[in-house]
Amino acid sequence: MTPVEILSVIFAILILIRALLLLVSPKIALKRAEFFLNKPALLMVIYIIFIVVIGYFVISALGIVNTFAALVLGASLIGLILVIDPKAAMKFSKAMVKNRKKLLSVMVIWVVLAIWVLYAVFG
Repeated sequence: MTPVEILSVIFAILILIRALLLLVSPKIALKRAEFFLNKPALLMVIYIIFIVVIGYFVISALGIVNTFAALVLGASLIGLILVIDPKAAMKFSKAMVKNRKKLLSVMVIWVVLAIWVLYAVFG
């Protein structure tokens, strides 16, 4: 298997485990979420490591344009989750606007990727 296939299989298995956990024991799933969300610095480091490692393999295999298209799909799935509870989504949106400085590092990643895509397509 290629590195991208390995990543995809691992992610698919984790999604199935999470879905099963949510169906069988939502309280355990909630406790797990609370554990990680109470440690935002640790979670940030974990996600940055994931972005660098997974991003390297995916962009190497698919190229930036195809990777960005997959990001659009992923962002759309996240958007679909957010519209389930519009009040919570609005509260989250307001918190992001209020804490823009914390959001800056993430926005820098999106801007760099967007510029890279435009350069790859038009440059």
